[in-house]
Amino acid sequence: MYLTQQNCILQDLKRPLRTPIPLWIDNNSTMHIIENPVFHERTKHIELDCHLIRDSYKDGCILPSYVLTKSQLVDVFTKSLPAAVLSTLLFKMGFTPTARP
Repeated sequence: MYLTQQNCILQDLKRPLRTPIPLWIDNNSTMHIIENPVFHERTKHIELDCHLIRDSYKDGCILPSYVLTKSQLVDVFTKSLPAAVLSTLLFKMGFTPTARP
């Protein structure tokens, strides 16, 4: 539903949403919940947003792919990382180190 709303806004701006949107996941259990409806039925305690992700996957809006935890770029924004890991991830995102005064 959220992707549908975003798509409507982007279409109004003459920028249609390209689907499927890649979704990088570093958790194998999450991948199984998204892809396997039988396993999904045993996880009724899962939050509503997980159900929305599953529906988006079934509708072809997203394409979940597995990524190693150490390669998960979003960790730069969500976790406190050691300097070496932070530098590696920032480099992958296209940031270059600047000289300190």
